[in-house]
Amino acid sequence: MNDDITGAEETMHQLLKEFPQFKPDINDPVDFQYIFHTFTVKRLISVGIFAGSETAWGIITEPWSPFADEYLYAPGFPGYAVGPQINFHMTKNLVINSQPALSSYKFRIHYESPINGILNLKQQEQQMLIELPLNIQFEFLKSRVKPYFKLGGTVGLLISSHTKSNIERYDPNLDEFIPSGDIRNDNKELRNNPIFFAGGGIGMNIELNKSRFFVEINYSQSLNEMLKKDANRYDQSSLWTEGWFDSDFRINKASLRAGFVKSFYLIRTHKQDI
Repeated sequence: MNDDITGAEETMHQLLKEFPQFKPDINDPVDFQYIFHTFTVKRLISVGIFAGSETAWGIITEPWSPFADEYLYAPGFPGYAVGPQINFHMTKNLVINSQPALSSYKFRIHYESPINGILNLKQQEQQMLIELPLNIQFEFLKSRVKPYFKLGGTVGLLISSHTKSNIERYDPNLDEFIPSGDIRNDNKELRNNPIFFAGGGIGMNIELNKSRFFVEINYSQSLNEMLKKDANRYDQSSLWTEGWFDSDFRINKASLRAGFVKSFYLIRTHKQDI
């Protein structure tokens, strides 16, 4: 408005640097809108953290228990997942997303009833992973709230895998079940490592000027068996004494995650046709 083009461009650059989501109003002066449209603001990368709850359950592909029709790998008490989030913004709607995480979850072998009336087996397995995912994320809407979905894969590096079992044996003399107490096993060496997952998720981003808050639901399924080849633990004696056995199974996981990221922008000028 003062015929100071250089000063106007410098001021607009400072404005967009501080408020990269700024858009002029239709009633703003024409000169102001002209200067605004000589700039391009591109989000390059968003970096932050997330935390969430993780639930897992198994799909049996080859049962090794003699009671194959009476049990399943059911969800255990929800675990957790924490880590950083990194987004590389390819376009306004396309994002390369990664959420490296420390993940811990439990699943349990669930029996509908005491086995043959002489054994009640309770078993729970807890696993801990370092997850290295890579996803393609598609965002929608030109608004403050942006829903999205993503698809991709994850490499999981198994840190630990422990089972806790409890057996109730029937004592005919006392006519009652006698609990064994907790029986613990470390079975990391019997698990495939790494574990490969495929999956995706849906969520929404909420724009907060230079940052974003996000919440999402994810699902993934392992592509390889959890049990190592030739490491089957089907042994009638170990089932009755240790209360523990393995089957060929794959793991499914679902998670609810929320996080916060800060965005970094590239602000450029370009010549505008008159």
